[in-house]
Amino acid sequence: MDKLGLKKRILEESRNNQQLLRDDLRGSGQERVESVNQNDDDDFTDHFESTREEVMEEVNLVAPQADAAQAQLQLLDRMEVEALHEQVKVGSVVLTDQQNFFVSTSLPVFEVEGKQYLGVSTDSPIYHAMKDKKKGDSFTLNDVQYHIKEVF
Repeated sequence: MDKLGLKKRILEESRNNQQLLRDDLRGSGQERVESVNQNDDDDFTDHFESTREEVMEEVNLVAPQADAAQAQLQLLDRMEVEALHEQVKVGSVVLTDQQNFFVSTSLPVFEVEGKQYLGVSTDSPIYHAMKDKKKGDSFTLNDVQYHIKEVF
C-alpha cells in the first residue's frame, strides 16, 4: 500500500467534500435572497416584506455555518500530508477494527479507494481518546473499544 499516496487522496477528497458543503451553504442562502428579490413588486410590498424578513433571518442563521465551513476548508488547504506518522496526531490516517479516521476537521463519512473514512477534529472526544496512540494500541470511547491497525 502506498500510504503517502493514499493520505494525499484522502486529503483531496476531504477538501472536495468540505468545498461542496461550503458552496451548498453559501448557495442556498443566495438563492433564497434572489427568489425574494424577484418577487419585489410595489403592489405586493407589504406581503413580501415579511417574507423577506424571514428569509434574511434564515440567511443570517446559515451564514455562521458557511463561515465555519470556509474556515475548515482553509484548515484543510494548509494541511501538509507529506510525512507518515507513527503516532496519532493532526494529519494522521488511523485505521482501526471499527472505523477509519482522518485527523483533520470534522467531516461526514467519505470514501477513498473503496474504504470509508471519517474526518475528526482535534476538538473531538475520539481524537482525545486516540491521540499519541500507535499501531497495535487500543482505546475506548462510549464503551466501544477500537484496536489501531495502522497509523500513517
